[in-house]
Amino acid sequence: MHGHLDSTGDTLATHLGSTLLDTVSAKAEQHEDDRMLADFLAGKSSGLEGAFHAYGRSLYSIARHVLANDEDAQDCVHDALLRVWQRSQSYHPERGSLRSYLLACVRNEAITRKRNAARHLRIEERAARSAPSVYEPEVSDCVGAGASAPSARHVA
Repeated sequence: MHGHLDSTGDTLATHLGSTLLDTVSAKAEQHEDDRMLADFLAGKSSGLEGAFHAYGRSLYSIARHVLANDEDAQDCVHDALLRVWQRSQSYHPERGSLRSYLLACVRNEAITRKRNAARHLRIEERAARSAPSVYEPEVSDCVGAGASAPSARHVA
């Protein structure tokens, strides 16, 4: 059998070797994921670094989609990832993968930030509409004899 070609021209040995390498590679990758998860849950910095390395692009992508701003998205990912890592006991592996959990946390953080920004903007707009003008003439300056021109006073 050694040296026989299959329909694609590969030898059976090449096929078996490729399959074996894929299996070994998948097991090594799974081991790395398990190690990163264990470190993350233990509160080790290597777990935080590993999670950021493994999922950072996906986390940033979802934050950027919600916030529509690069800097805000980076801050959101940083803050959410750090908060989750500091409270790693809130993650329960039986509920889903760490990746899914982190994506949900970053998405929720981004939505909260967007809502807070909108609320602050509404408050500022309302305050600007209801605030008196910055300068008002004093009534006593406008009434009475001898007042040539109203003086302005600052209203806080």
